Amino acid sequence: MSSKVLKKTLKISSWTLVVIILLLGGAYMALRSSTLQTKLTQYVASWLSEKFGATVSVRGVDIGFFNSVILEGLYVEDLHHDTLIYADVLKASITGVGIEQRHLQVSRLTLTDLKFYLRKYEKDSGDLNLQFILDSFGKKDTTDTVSAPWTFGVNALRLRQTAFQYDDQRKQHHEFGMDYNHLDVKHINIDLDDISIIGDTIKGSMLSLTCMEQSGFVLQEFSGKATVSSTQLKVDDLHITTPSSKIFTQLEFNYSRWGDFLDYVNKVNMNLDLTESSVSFFDIAYFAPALHGMATAITVTGKIEGPVRSLKGRKLDIHFADNTHFMGNVEMEGLPDINETFMHLNIDKLTTTRADLIRIPLPPFQKGNYLQMPANVGYLGKINFKGSFTGFFSSFVAYGKFNTAIGTVASDISLKKNKDNTYSYEGKISAGDFDIGRFLDSEDYLGKVTLQAAVDGRGFEKSTINTKLNGTINSIDLYGYNYKNISVEGLFANKIFDGKLNIAEENINLAFSGNVNLVDTLPVLDFSAQLKNANLSNLHIIKDRDSVIVSSDMKL
Repeated sequence: MSSKVLKKTLKISSWTLVVIILLLGGAYMALRSSTLQTKLTQYVASWLSEKFGATVSVRGVDIGFFNSVILEGLYVEDLHHDTLIYADVLKASITGVGIEQRHLQVSRLTLTDLKFYLRKYEKDSGDLNLQFILDSFGKKDTTDTVSAPWTFGVNALRLRQTAFQYDDQRKQHHEFGMDYNHLDVKHINIDLDDISIIGDTIKGSMLSLTCMEQSGFVLQEFSGKATVSSTQLKVDDLHITTPSSKIFTQLEFNYSRWGDFLDYVNKVNMNLDLTESSVSFFDIAYFAPALHGMATAITVTGKIEGPVRSLKGRKLDIHFADNTHFMGNVEMEGLPDINETFMHLNIDKLTTTRADLIRIPLPPFQKGNYLQMPANVGYLGKINFKGSFTGFFSSFVAYGKFNTAIGTVASDISLKKNKDNTYSYEGKISAGDFDIGRFLDSEDYLGKVTLQAAVDGRGFEKSTINTKLNGTINSIDLYGYNYKNISVEGLFANKIFDGKLNIAEENINLAFSGNVNLVDTLPVLDFSAQLKNANLSNLHIIKDRDSVIVSSDMKL
Protein backbone atom coordinates (compact mmCIF):
# COMPACT_ATOMS: atom_id res chain seq x y z
CA MET A 1 0.00 0.00 0.00
CA SER A 2 1.34 3.43 -0.96
CA SER A 3 1.89 6.10 1.66
CA LYS A 4 -0.67 8.28 -0.13
CA VAL A 5 -3.39 5.64 0.22
CA LEU A 6 -2.37 4.98 3.83
CA LYS A 7 -2.66 8.68 4.70
CA LYS A 8 -6.05 8.88 3.05
CA THR A 9 -7.25 5.78 4.93
CA LEU A 10 -6.05 7.19 8.25
CA LYS A 11 -7.76 10.49 7.52
CA ILE A 12 -11.07 8.79 6.73
CA SER A 13 -10.76 6.59 9.83
CA SER A 14 -10.01 9.60 12.01
CA TRP A 15 -13.05 11.48 10.74
CA THR A 16 -15.20 8.38 11.11
CA LEU A 17 -14.05 7.98 14.73
CA VAL A 18 -14.73 11.63 15.41
CA VAL A 19 -18.23 11.27 13.94
CA ILE A 20 -18.90 8.14 16.04
CA ILE A 21 -17.66 9.91 19.18
CA LEU A 22 -19.81 12.93 18.38
CA LEU A 23 -22.84 10.73 17.71
CA LEU A 24 -22.32 8.78 20.93
CA GLY A 25 -21.69 11.97 22.84
CA GLY A 26 -24.76 13.55 21.31
CA ALA A 27 -26.82 10.48 22.09
CA TYR A 28 -25.51 10.46 25.66
CA MET A 29 -26.20 14.17 26.10
CA ALA A 30 -29.67 13.64 24.65
CA LEU A 31 -30.30 10.72 26.99
CA ARG A 32 -28.94 12.78 29.89
CA SER A 33 -31.43 15.52 29.09
CA SER A 34 -34.01 15.48 31.86
CA THR A 35 -36.64 16.69 29.40
CA LEU A 36 -36.05 13.83 26.96
CA GLN A 37 -35.75 11.27 29.78
CA THR A 38 -39.02 12.43 31.31
CA LYS A 39 -40.77 12.32 27.93
CA LEU A 40 -39.44 8.80 27.26
CA THR A 41 -40.53 7.65 30.74
CA GLN A 42 -43.93 9.26 30.34
CA TYR A 43 -44.27 7.47 27.00
CA VAL A 44 -43.53 4.16 28.74
CA ALA A 45 -45.98 5.09 31.55
CA SER A 46 -48.62 5.91 28.94
CA TRP A 47 -48.02 2.55 27.26
CA LEU A 48 -48.35 0.78 30.62
CA SER A 49 -51.53 2.74 31.38
CA GLU A 50 -53.00 1.52 28.12
CA LYS A 51 -51.80 -2.04 28.77
CA PHE A 52 -53.19 -2.10 32.33
CA GLY A 53 -56.28 -0.03 31.74
CA ALA A 54 -55.32 2.10 34.73
CA THR A 55 -53.28 5.25 35.33
CA VAL A 56 -49.47 4.95 35.55
CA SER A 57 -47.50 8.20 35.82
CA VAL A 58 -44.04 9.52 36.70
CA ARG A 59 -43.32 13.08 37.81
CA GLY A 60 -39.64 13.07 36.88
CA VAL A 61 -36.75 10.82 35.84
CA ASP A 62 -32.95 10.84 35.76
CA ILE A 63 -31.21 8.02 33.88
CA GLY A 64 -27.46 7.57 34.20
CA PHE A 65 -25.26 6.09 31.47
CA PHE A 66 -27.00 2.69 31.33
CA ASN A 67 -26.35 1.91 35.00
CA SER A 68 -28.63 4.06 37.16
CA VAL A 69 -32.26 5.13 37.22
CA ILE A 70 -33.99 7.66 39.45
CA LEU A 71 -37.76 7.96 39.28
CA GLU A 72 -39.69 10.64 41.11
CA GLY A 73 -43.39 10.56 41.85
CA LEU A 74 -44.06 7.04 40.53
CA TYR A 75 -47.81 6.45 40.72
CA VAL A 76 -49.85 3.37 39.84
CA GLU A 77 -53.61 3.44 40.18
CA ASP A 78 -55.94 0.43 40.54
CA LEU A 79 -59.10 -0.14 38.52
CA HIS A 80 -61.16 1.66 41.18
CA HIS A 81 -59.01 4.80 40.75
CA ASP A 82 -57.45 4.35 44.19
CA THR A 83 -53.73 4.35 44.90
CA LEU A 84 -52.09 0.96 44.39
CA ILE A 85 -48.43 2.00 44.43
CA TYR A 86 -46.76 5.33 45.04
CA ALA A 87 -43.05 6.04 45.49
CA ASP A 88 -41.81 9.56 46.00
CA VAL A 89 -38.27 8.57 44.98
CA LEU A 90 -36.98 5.31 43.46
CA LYS A 91 -33.24 4.93 42.92
CA ALA A 92 -31.76 1.87 41.19
CA SER A 93 -28.12 1.16 40.39
CA ILE A 94 -27.97 -1.57 37.73
CA THR A 95 -24.82 -3.68 37.50
CA GLY A 96 -25.81 -6.25 34.90
CA VAL A 97 -28.48 -7.36 32.46
CA GLY A 98 -28.15 -10.86 30.98
CA ILE A 99 -30.58 -11.23 28.10
CA GLU A 100 -29.63 -14.82 27.32
CA GLN A 101 -29.47 -15.71 31.00
CA ARG A 102 -32.69 -13.77 31.61
CA HIS A 103 -31.18 -12.17 34.72
CA LEU A 104 -31.19 -8.61 36.05
CA GLN A 105 -28.74 -7.60 38.78
CA VAL A 106 -29.22 -4.39 40.79
CA SER A 107 -26.49 -3.30 43.18
CA ARG A 108 -28.70 -0.96 45.21
CA LEU A 109 -32.41 -0.19 45.18
CA THR A 110 -33.75 2.60 47.37
CA LEU A 111 -37.39 3.63 47.72
CA THR A 112 -38.45 6.61 49.79
CA ASP A 113 -42.00 7.26 50.97
CA LEU A 114 -43.32 4.11 49.29
CA LYS A 115 -47.02 3.34 49.65
CA PHE A 116 -48.35 -0.07 48.69
CA TYR A 117 -52.08 -0.52 49.19
CA LEU A 118 -53.61 -3.95 48.52
CA ARG A 119 -57.40 -4.17 48.60
CA LYS A 120 -60.25 -6.54 47.98
CA TYR A 121 -63.30 -4.48 47.15
CA GLU A 122 -66.69 -5.38 48.51
CA LYS A 123 -68.40 -5.66 45.12
CA ASP A 124 -65.55 -7.41 43.29
CA SER A 125 -65.08 -11.13 42.72
CA GLY A 126 -62.61 -11.35 45.57
CA ASP A 127 -59.42 -10.70 43.59
CA LEU A 128 -56.77 -8.31 44.83
CA ASN A 129 -56.65 -4.89 43.23
CA LEU A 130 -53.21 -5.97 41.96
CA GLN A 131 -54.65 -8.85 39.95
CA PHE A 132 -55.14 -6.85 36.72
CA ILE A 133 -51.37 -6.22 36.58
CA LEU A 134 -50.55 -9.86 37.27
CA ASP A 135 -53.03 -10.90 34.57
CA SER A 136 -51.51 -8.46 32.11
CA PHE A 137 -48.00 -9.85 32.53
CA GLY A 138 -49.28 -13.40 32.81
CA LYS A 139 -50.96 -13.63 29.39
CA LYS A 140 -49.95 -16.78 27.54
CA ASP A 141 -47.66 -16.53 24.56
CA THR A 142 -49.21 -17.83 21.34
CA THR A 143 -45.89 -19.37 20.25
CA ASP A 144 -44.72 -22.79 21.31
CA THR A 145 -41.49 -21.43 22.71
CA VAL A 146 -41.08 -22.03 26.45
CA SER A 147 -38.81 -19.46 28.06
CA ALA A 148 -37.07 -19.76 31.39
CA PRO A 149 -38.33 -17.26 33.98
CA TRP A 150 -36.37 -14.12 34.61
CA THR A 151 -34.38 -14.06 37.82
CA PHE A 152 -33.52 -10.95 39.80
CA GLY A 153 -30.79 -10.11 42.24
CA VAL A 154 -30.49 -7.05 44.46
CA ASN A 155 -27.34 -6.51 46.47
CA ALA A 156 -28.96 -3.96 48.75
CA LEU A 157 -32.57 -2.79 49.26
CA ARG A 158 -33.40 0.26 51.34
CA LEU A 159 -36.99 1.26 52.15
CA ARG A 160 -37.56 4.49 54.02
CA GLN A 161 -40.87 5.60 55.58
CA THR A 162 -42.86 2.97 53.74
CA ALA A 163 -46.56 2.29 54.32
CA PHE A 164 -48.38 -0.96 53.55
CA GLN A 165 -52.08 -1.72 53.71
CA TYR A 166 -54.13 -4.82 53.08
CA ASP A 167 -57.87 -4.20 53.31
CA ASP A 168 -60.49 -6.84 52.58
CA GLN A 169 -63.60 -4.69 52.56
CA ARG A 170 -65.83 -7.78 52.66
CA LYS A 171 -64.60 -8.72 56.14
CA GLN A 172 -65.55 -7.26 59.50
CA HIS A 173 -63.00 -5.45 61.64
CA HIS A 174 -61.60 -6.93 64.86
CA GLU A 175 -61.75 -4.90 68.04
CA PHE A 176 -58.26 -5.87 69.18
CA GLY A 177 -55.11 -7.43 67.82
CA MET A 178 -53.54 -8.04 64.47
CA ASP A 179 -56.45 -8.01 62.02
CA TYR A 180 -55.07 -9.88 59.00
CA ASN A 181 -58.03 -8.76 56.89
CA HIS A 182 -57.35 -5.08 57.62
CA LEU A 183 -53.60 -4.52 58.02
CA ASP A 184 -52.18 -1.02 58.18
CA VAL A 185 -48.41 -0.92 58.70
CA LYS A 186 -46.61 2.41 58.81
CA HIS A 187 -43.12 3.80 59.37
CA ILE A 188 -41.58 0.75 57.68
CA ASN A 189 -37.82 1.05 57.34
CA ILE A 190 -35.90 -1.86 55.82
CA ASP A 191 -32.22 -2.57 55.19
CA LEU A 192 -32.06 -5.82 53.18
CA ASP A 193 -28.93 -7.16 51.46
CA ASP A 194 -28.01 -10.04 49.12
CA ILE A 195 -31.50 -10.42 47.73
CA SER A 196 -32.32 -13.07 45.14
CA ILE A 197 -35.69 -13.78 43.55
CA ILE A 198 -36.19 -17.15 41.86
CA GLY A 199 -39.76 -18.05 41.00
CA ASP A 200 -41.89 -17.40 44.09
CA THR A 201 -38.94 -17.61 46.50
CA ILE A 202 -37.20 -14.53 47.87
CA LYS A 203 -33.98 -14.76 49.89
CA GLY A 204 -32.02 -12.07 51.64
CA SER A 205 -30.14 -10.89 54.71
CA MET A 206 -32.39 -8.62 56.76
CA LEU A 207 -30.08 -6.17 58.49
CA SER A 208 -32.93 -4.16 59.98
CA LEU A 209 -36.71 -3.91 59.86
CA THR A 210 -38.74 -1.52 61.97
CA CYS A 211 -42.45 -0.69 61.72
CA MET A 212 -45.69 0.03 63.57
CA GLU A 213 -49.08 -1.61 62.95
CA GLN A 214 -52.42 0.10 63.59
CA SER A 215 -53.24 -2.46 66.33
CA GLY A 216 -50.48 -0.88 68.44
CA PHE A 217 -47.82 -3.53 67.81
CA VAL A 218 -44.38 -1.92 67.50
CA LEU A 219 -41.37 -3.66 65.98
CA GLN A 220 -38.10 -2.01 67.00
CA GLU A 221 -35.78 -4.58 65.42
CA PHE A 222 -36.16 -7.55 63.11
CA SER A 223 -32.97 -8.99 61.62
CA GLY A 224 -31.81 -12.33 60.24
CA LYS A 225 -31.21 -14.37 57.11
CA ALA A 226 -34.63 -14.81 55.53
CA THR A 227 -36.23 -17.09 52.95
CA VAL A 228 -39.84 -16.40 51.95
CA SER A 229 -42.04 -18.39 49.59
CA SER A 230 -45.72 -19.18 49.12
CA THR A 231 -45.43 -22.13 51.55
CA GLN A 232 -42.63 -21.23 53.97
CA LEU A 233 -41.11 -18.33 55.91
CA LYS A 234 -37.73 -19.14 57.40
CA VAL A 235 -35.35 -16.83 59.26
CA ASP A 236 -32.00 -17.96 60.64
CA ASP A 237 -30.28 -16.03 63.45
CA LEU A 238 -33.44 -14.01 64.00
CA HIS A 239 -33.38 -11.10 66.45
CA ILE A 240 -36.70 -9.46 67.36
CA THR A 241 -37.03 -6.47 69.67
CA THR A 242 -40.23 -4.74 70.78
CA PRO A 243 -40.81 -2.39 73.73
CA SER A 244 -41.69 -5.48 75.83
CA SER A 245 -39.79 -8.42 74.31
CA LYS A 246 -36.33 -9.39 73.11
CA ILE A 247 -36.18 -12.65 71.15
CA PHE A 248 -33.27 -14.64 69.72
CA THR A 249 -34.30 -17.66 67.68
CA GLN A 250 -34.23 -19.77 64.56
CA LEU A 251 -37.70 -19.41 63.06
CA GLU A 252 -39.64 -21.42 60.52
CA PHE A 253 -43.32 -21.00 59.54
CA ASN A 254 -44.88 -23.59 57.25
CA TYR A 255 -48.26 -23.13 55.57
CA SER A 256 -50.18 -24.25 52.50
CA ARG A 257 -50.78 -20.75 51.14
CA TRP A 258 -50.57 -17.13 52.19
CA GLY A 259 -54.23 -17.16 53.14
CA ASP A 260 -53.43 -19.51 56.04
CA PHE A 261 -52.24 -16.48 58.00
CA LEU A 262 -55.87 -15.40 58.19
CA ASP A 263 -56.34 -18.46 60.42
CA TYR A 264 -52.91 -18.25 62.06
CA VAL A 265 -53.91 -20.13 65.24
CA ASN A 266 -54.93 -23.26 63.34
CA LYS A 267 -53.08 -23.32 60.02
CA VAL A 268 -49.57 -21.93 60.47
CA ASN A 269 -47.06 -24.47 61.80
CA MET A 270 -44.26 -22.88 63.80
CA ASN A 271 -40.78 -24.16 64.56
CA LEU A 272 -38.74 -21.99 66.90
CA ASP A 273 -35.40 -22.66 68.55
CA LEU A 274 -35.22 -19.97 71.22
CA THR A 275 -32.05 -18.80 72.95
CA GLU A 276 -32.60 -17.04 76.30
CA SER A 277 -35.35 -14.78 75.01
CA SER A 278 -37.55 -12.41 76.98
CA VAL A 279 -41.12 -12.83 75.73
CA SER A 280 -44.06 -10.71 76.87
CA PHE A 281 -47.61 -11.97 76.53
CA PHE A 282 -48.49 -8.32 75.92
CA ASP A 283 -46.93 -8.76 72.46
CA ILE A 284 -48.25 -12.29 71.90
CA ALA A 285 -51.78 -10.99 72.54
CA TYR A 286 -51.65 -8.96 69.32
CA PHE A 287 -51.48 -12.27 67.44
CA ALA A 288 -53.69 -14.26 69.87
CA PRO A 289 -56.39 -11.79 71.00
CA ALA A 290 -57.74 -14.23 73.62
CA LEU A 291 -54.68 -13.20 75.68
CA HIS A 292 -55.62 -9.50 75.57
CA GLY A 293 -54.99 -7.92 78.96
CA MET A 294 -52.16 -10.29 79.86
CA ALA A 295 -48.83 -8.48 80.27
CA THR A 296 -46.82 -11.22 81.98
CA ALA A 297 -43.26 -11.68 80.74
CA ILE A 298 -41.11 -14.82 80.79
CA THR A 299 -37.55 -15.65 79.84
CA VAL A 300 -37.41 -18.83 77.75
CA THR A 301 -34.88 -21.11 76.07
CA GLY A 302 -35.91 -24.19 74.10
CA LYS A 303 -37.76 -25.50 71.07
CA ILE A 304 -41.42 -24.79 70.26
CA GLU A 305 -43.28 -26.42 67.39
CA GLY A 306 -46.80 -26.78 65.99
CA PRO A 307 -49.69 -24.39 65.36
CA VAL A 308 -50.89 -22.28 68.30
CA ARG A 309 -53.85 -24.62 68.91
CA SER A 310 -51.49 -27.62 69.32
CA LEU A 311 -48.18 -26.43 70.74
CA LYS A 312 -45.30 -28.61 71.86
CA GLY A 313 -42.28 -27.37 73.79
CA ARG A 314 -39.08 -29.39 74.09
CA LYS A 315 -36.13 -28.85 76.43
CA LEU A 316 -37.75 -25.70 77.75
CA ASP A 317 -36.00 -23.56 80.34
CA ILE A 318 -38.38 -20.84 81.56
CA HIS A 319 -38.00 -18.15 84.21
CA PHE A 320 -40.98 -16.20 85.55
CA ALA A 321 -41.32 -13.49 88.19
CA ASP A 322 -38.75 -13.59 91.01
CA ASN A 323 -38.30 -17.24 91.94
CA THR A 324 -40.09 -19.43 89.38
CA HIS A 325 -37.94 -21.67 87.19
CA PHE A 326 -39.28 -24.44 84.93
CA MET A 327 -37.28 -27.07 83.05
CA GLY A 328 -38.98 -29.78 81.01
CA ASN A 329 -41.35 -30.54 78.12
CA VAL A 330 -44.85 -29.20 77.47
CA GLU A 331 -47.77 -30.19 75.25
CA MET A 332 -50.83 -27.93 75.00
CA GLU A 333 -54.02 -28.59 73.02
CA GLY A 334 -56.69 -25.92 72.74
CA LEU A 335 -54.92 -22.55 72.85
CA PRO A 336 -55.51 -19.67 72.90
CA ASP A 337 -58.54 -20.40 75.15
CA ILE A 338 -56.63 -21.28 78.33
CA ASN A 339 -59.76 -22.57 80.08
CA GLU A 340 -60.27 -25.18 77.36
CA THR A 341 -56.59 -26.06 76.92
CA PHE A 342 -55.48 -29.57 77.85
CA MET A 343 -51.89 -29.63 79.09
CA HIS A 344 -49.26 -32.24 79.76
CA LEU A 345 -46.14 -31.00 81.53
CA ASN A 346 -43.23 -33.37 82.01
CA ILE A 347 -41.26 -31.48 84.64
CA ASP A 348 -37.58 -32.09 85.28
CA LYS A 349 -37.47 -29.12 87.64
CA LEU A 350 -40.00 -26.59 88.88
CA THR A 351 -39.17 -24.03 91.54
CA THR A 352 -41.72 -21.45 92.67
CA THR A 353 -43.23 -19.59 95.63
CA ARG A 354 -46.69 -18.47 96.62
CA ALA A 355 -45.67 -14.88 95.89
CA ASP A 356 -44.98 -15.88 92.28
CA LEU A 357 -48.02 -18.11 91.90
CA ILE A 358 -50.45 -15.34 92.80
CA ARG A 359 -48.93 -13.24 90.00
CA ILE A 360 -50.23 -15.68 87.37
CA PRO A 361 -53.12 -13.97 85.55
CA LEU A 362 -56.41 -15.75 84.90
CA PRO A 363 -58.85 -15.28 82.02
CA PRO A 364 -60.57 -13.12 81.12
CA PHE A 365 -57.29 -11.26 81.45
CA GLN A 366 -58.75 -7.78 81.00
CA LYS A 367 -60.51 -8.10 84.36
CA GLY A 368 -57.21 -8.29 86.22
CA ASN A 369 -57.89 -11.64 87.93
CA TYR A 370 -54.98 -13.64 89.29
CA LEU A 371 -54.46 -17.16 90.62
CA GLN A 372 -55.57 -17.36 94.23
CA MET A 373 -53.64 -19.38 96.78
CA PRO A 374 -54.39 -19.86 100.50
CA ALA A 375 -52.12 -17.76 102.70
CA ASN A 376 -50.67 -20.85 104.37
CA VAL A 377 -49.15 -21.95 101.04
CA GLY A 378 -46.62 -19.22 101.81
CA TYR A 379 -45.32 -21.36 104.69
CA LEU A 380 -43.99 -23.80 102.09
CA GLY A 381 -41.33 -21.25 101.17
CA LYS A 382 -39.51 -22.09 97.95
CA ILE A 383 -41.28 -25.10 96.47
CA ASN A 384 -39.27 -27.55 94.37
CA PHE A 385 -41.16 -30.10 92.26
CA LYS A 386 -40.19 -32.90 89.90
CA GLY A 387 -42.85 -34.93 88.12
CA SER A 388 -45.78 -34.18 85.82
CA PHE A 389 -48.99 -32.19 85.53
CA THR A 390 -51.73 -33.45 83.22
CA GLY A 391 -55.12 -31.87 82.62
CA PHE A 392 -56.75 -28.47 82.34
CA PHE A 393 -55.79 -25.23 84.05
CA SER A 394 -58.43 -25.68 86.76
CA SER A 395 -58.54 -29.50 86.88
CA PHE A 396 -55.37 -31.58 86.68
CA VAL A 397 -53.39 -34.53 88.01
CA ALA A 398 -50.14 -33.81 89.82
CA TYR A 399 -47.67 -36.67 90.01
CA GLY A 400 -44.27 -36.20 91.59
CA LYS A 401 -42.43 -34.97 94.65
CA PHE A 402 -42.54 -31.56 96.34
CA ASN A 403 -39.66 -30.38 98.52
CA THR A 404 -40.63 -27.42 100.69
CA ALA A 405 -39.34 -25.39 103.61
CA ILE A 406 -41.56 -27.42 106.00
CA GLY A 407 -41.03 -30.93 104.63
CA THR A 408 -41.57 -33.14 101.61
CA VAL A 409 -44.77 -34.30 99.92
CA ALA A 410 -45.11 -36.85 97.12
CA SER A 411 -48.38 -37.06 95.22
CA ASP A 412 -50.35 -38.89 92.61
CA ILE A 413 -53.40 -36.76 93.01
CA SER A 414 -56.04 -34.94 90.97
CA LEU A 415 -56.95 -31.37 91.87
CA LYS A 416 -59.92 -29.31 90.76
CA LYS A 417 -60.63 -25.68 91.44
CA ASN A 418 -64.14 -25.06 92.81
CA LYS A 419 -66.36 -22.04 92.23
CA ASP A 420 -65.62 -20.77 95.76
CA ASN A 421 -61.87 -20.78 94.89
CA THR A 422 -61.17 -23.80 97.12
CA TYR A 423 -59.59 -26.93 95.66
CA SER A 424 -60.93 -30.48 95.67
CA TYR A 425 -58.44 -33.34 95.53
CA GLU A 426 -58.40 -37.11 95.28
CA GLY A 427 -55.56 -39.60 95.07
CA LYS A 428 -52.51 -40.84 96.91
CA ILE A 429 -50.18 -38.75 98.97
CA SER A 430 -47.13 -39.30 101.15
CA ALA A 431 -45.35 -36.86 103.43
CA GLY A 432 -41.94 -36.89 105.06
CA ASP A 433 -41.39 -34.80 108.20
CA PHE A 434 -44.00 -32.37 106.91
CA ASP A 435 -44.86 -29.70 109.49
CA ILE A 436 -48.63 -30.05 109.30
CA GLY A 437 -49.06 -27.93 112.41
CA ARG A 438 -47.29 -25.01 110.80
CA PHE A 439 -49.19 -25.49 107.53
CA LEU A 440 -52.60 -25.52 109.28
CA ASP A 441 -51.73 -22.76 111.77
CA SER A 442 -52.17 -25.32 114.58
CA GLU A 443 -48.69 -25.43 116.08
CA ASP A 444 -50.12 -25.35 119.59
CA TYR A 445 -51.05 -29.03 119.31
CA LEU A 446 -49.79 -30.35 115.94
CA GLY A 447 -46.26 -30.84 114.66
CA LYS A 448 -44.57 -32.86 111.92
CA VAL A 449 -46.10 -35.87 110.19
CA THR A 450 -44.79 -38.72 108.05
CA LEU A 451 -47.50 -40.73 106.27
CA GLN A 452 -48.72 -42.63 103.24
CA ALA A 453 -52.42 -42.33 102.53
CA ALA A 454 -55.27 -42.08 100.08
CA VAL A 455 -57.07 -38.76 100.36
CA ASP A 456 -60.38 -37.44 99.07
CA GLY A 457 -61.48 -33.98 100.09
CA ARG A 458 -61.30 -30.25 99.64
CA GLY A 459 -59.56 -27.23 101.17
CA PHE A 460 -56.06 -26.65 102.51
CA GLU A 461 -56.75 -24.25 105.38
CA LYS A 462 -58.00 -25.40 108.77
CA SER A 463 -61.20 -23.41 108.26
CA THR A 464 -62.00 -25.12 104.95
CA ILE A 465 -60.32 -28.52 105.10
CA ASN A 466 -62.71 -31.46 104.73
CA THR A 467 -60.75 -34.61 103.92
CA LYS A 468 -61.19 -38.35 104.01
CA LEU A 469 -57.98 -40.13 104.93
CA ASN A 470 -57.13 -43.81 104.61
CA GLY A 471 -53.58 -44.93 105.24
CA THR A 472 -50.65 -45.22 107.58
CA ILE A 473 -49.19 -42.46 109.70
CA ASN A 474 -45.63 -43.49 110.44
CA SER A 475 -45.24 -40.63 112.89
CA ILE A 476 -47.06 -37.49 113.99
CA ASP A 477 -46.41 -34.91 116.69
CA LEU A 478 -49.57 -34.35 118.76
CA TYR A 479 -49.58 -32.31 121.97
CA GLY A 480 -45.81 -32.62 122.19
CA TYR A 481 -45.65 -36.38 121.79
CA ASN A 482 -44.47 -38.21 118.66
CA TYR A 483 -46.97 -40.99 117.90
CA LYS A 484 -45.84 -43.84 115.65
CA ASN A 485 -47.34 -46.71 113.65
CA ILE A 486 -50.89 -45.40 113.27
CA SER A 487 -53.33 -46.82 110.76
CA VAL A 488 -56.16 -44.42 110.08
CA GLU A 489 -59.44 -44.32 108.22
CA GLY A 490 -61.78 -41.38 108.65
CA LEU A 491 -62.79 -37.81 107.98
CA PHE A 492 -61.01 -34.69 109.23
CA ALA A 493 -63.10 -31.50 109.06
CA ASN A 494 -63.45 -28.37 111.21
CA LYS A 495 -60.72 -29.63 113.58
CA ILE A 496 -62.73 -32.80 114.20
CA PHE A 497 -61.58 -36.29 113.34
CA ASP A 498 -64.31 -38.89 112.88
CA GLY A 499 -63.26 -42.43 112.03
CA LYS A 500 -61.06 -45.32 113.04
CA LEU A 501 -57.45 -45.53 114.03
CA ASN A 502 -55.11 -48.09 115.48
CA ILE A 503 -51.88 -47.33 117.31
CA ALA A 504 -49.29 -49.90 118.35
CA GLU A 505 -46.20 -48.46 120.03
CA GLU A 506 -44.37 -48.44 123.39
CA ASN A 507 -46.47 -45.80 125.17
CA ILE A 508 -49.88 -46.73 123.81
CA ASN A 509 -51.77 -49.54 122.13
CA LEU A 510 -55.14 -48.35 120.90
CA ALA A 511 -58.02 -49.52 118.73
CA PHE A 512 -60.22 -46.44 118.33
CA SER A 513 -63.60 -45.79 116.67
CA GLY A 514 -65.33 -42.44 117.10
CA ASN A 515 -64.40 -38.77 116.94
CA VAL A 516 -61.92 -36.38 118.48
CA ASN A 517 -62.75 -32.68 118.65
CA LEU A 518 -59.61 -30.51 118.69
CA VAL A 519 -61.37 -27.15 118.63
CA ASP A 520 -60.61 -26.31 122.29
CA THR A 521 -57.35 -26.49 124.21
CA LEU A 522 -58.16 -29.98 125.48
CA PRO A 523 -59.63 -32.55 123.10
CA VAL A 524 -63.27 -33.56 123.40
CA LEU A 525 -63.76 -37.30 122.87
CA ASP A 526 -66.72 -39.36 121.68
CA PHE A 527 -65.64 -42.89 120.93
CA SER A 528 -65.34 -46.54 121.80
CA ALA A 529 -61.86 -47.97 122.20
CA GLN A 530 -59.70 -50.74 123.51
CA LEU A 531 -56.78 -49.12 125.27
CA LYS A 532 -53.71 -50.99 126.55
CA ASN A 533 -50.62 -49.75 128.36
CA ALA A 534 -51.26 -46.08 127.70
CA ASN A 535 -48.65 -44.05 129.57
CA LEU A 536 -50.64 -40.85 130.01
CA SER A 537 -47.66 -38.97 131.44
CA ASN A 538 -45.36 -39.81 128.54
CA LEU A 539 -48.17 -38.97 126.15
CA HIS A 540 -48.38 -35.51 127.80
CA ILE A 541 -52.06 -36.03 128.58
CA ILE A 542 -51.33 -35.84 132.34
CA LYS A 543 -48.50 -33.51 133.25
CA ASP A 544 -48.38 -33.45 137.04
CA ARG A 545 -47.39 -37.09 137.63
CA ASP A 546 -44.33 -39.12 136.73
CA SER A 547 -46.15 -42.12 135.36
CA VAL A 548 -49.78 -43.00 134.85
CA ILE A 549 -50.44 -46.16 132.82
CA VAL A 550 -53.97 -47.06 131.79
CA SER A 551 -55.51 -50.11 130.13
CA SER A 552 -59.24 -50.17 129.50
CA ASP A 553 -62.16 -50.88 127.24
CA MET A 554 -63.91 -47.56 126.94
CA LYS A 555 -66.97 -45.93 125.49
CA LEU A 556 -67.40 -42.19 125.84
